Order: sequence, then structure tokens, then C-alpha cells
Amino acid sequence: QGYDVRHEAGINIHKLDKGCHIFETEKEFGHKVLALDKSSKGKEAMFWLNDFLGVVQREDKYFQTKTYMDLCTSFVKEVYNPKNDVERPDQIDLLNKTSEYFKSNENFNFDDFTNKVMPQEDITEAFNEYKGFFESEKDLYLKEDFDISQSAVKKGQASLRSILKLDKNFHVYIHGNRANIVKGFDPDRRQKFYKIFFENEA
Repeated sequence: QGYDVRHEAGINIHKLDKGCHIFETEKEFGHKVLALDKSSKGKEAMFWLNDFLGVVQREDKYFQTKTYMDLCTSFVKEVYNPKNDVERPDQIDLLNKTSEYFKSNENFNFDDFTNKVMPQEDITEAFNEYKGFFESEKDLYLKEDFDISQSAVKKGQASLRSILKLDKNFHVYIHGNRANIVKGFDPDRRQKFYKIFFENEA
């Protein structure tokens, strides 16, 4: 009916390299685990998580939300990119729409998402195809309906960057209205340029 907390001296958790906290819950599914591996990456991290602990990612709403956001980021990098005649502002626009969808909705629906974020049929087809590749490559299954985890959205915002970097001189933050940005080329200066339209200067 309560907790008895005792303290024992140990390592400072801020300097913890590897850790695992096992909860005595959901025994029928295994146990719920929080695992930490600060220093290892790639195969070394897989040793700690897979070989030693033998854990797998919980496919809950946090997992589904984060993985869909990662999918969209990868799609923009790998497919929806300048190699396929997609300009950087269009990439940022898609990432902004993705971010807005996850922030403003409580539930995710795949058809609703594609209709609002990428209404052009050719982009939706390319995204569907890439989604199949992404699932196969990472050996996972993404649901088409689930509750959105706002904590995953908050953590995943960093991957949905809306920064347009121009040489080493300018960083332009774009948060919406793609129609207000026009790209051009000045033949006299032999340089590209962006024309930005706005109502008020802050």
C-alpha cells in the first residue's frame, strides 16, 4: 500500500554510461524497461541492447509518432530533394506541414496525413513507396491509425528543421507560406537569390 525508499551510495547518474531500469509490470509481454547507452553507437549499442539486455523497442504511441517523424525526415533527405528537382524551400515546407500536423492533432490517420501534408498525387505515391522501403530496411511495421504522443513530437521537432542555409552568410528560418519565397538568378552578379515577401518587420 506504499513505498519504503532507502538510499545507497553509488555512481552519479549524470555520468552513467550504461543503465537499465526494469519495471515489474506487463509480465505477460515481457517487462517494461528503460535502457540507457550514452557512449556506444552502431554495433556497440546493439550489443548492449540486443545481445546483453535482449530488449526490443515498445511499439506504443511514442514509438509510432517518433518513427513517422523520422520517416518524413528521411523521405525529404533521400527522395524529396534537389536531385529530384525539389528546391530546399519545398523540402522545408513539407517538414513544416509534417510538424504542424503532429502538433495540432491528437490522432494520426495515414490518409488524412498524406491529404493534408502532401496532397500532390505523385508525392504521395513516392512517399508510399519510400514508406515500404523504410519499413523493410528497419524491419518494423508502421500503423496507419494511432494516438499521437506529444512528448515524442516535442523531442522530434529538432529533426524537422526549417532552416534555409545560404553559403556561410545567412540562415533563413521558414515557418510557413511557401508562396512568399521566390528563387531566381541574377545574370549580372552570376549569383542565385531568394526574394521574400512579408507584411510587417518585427
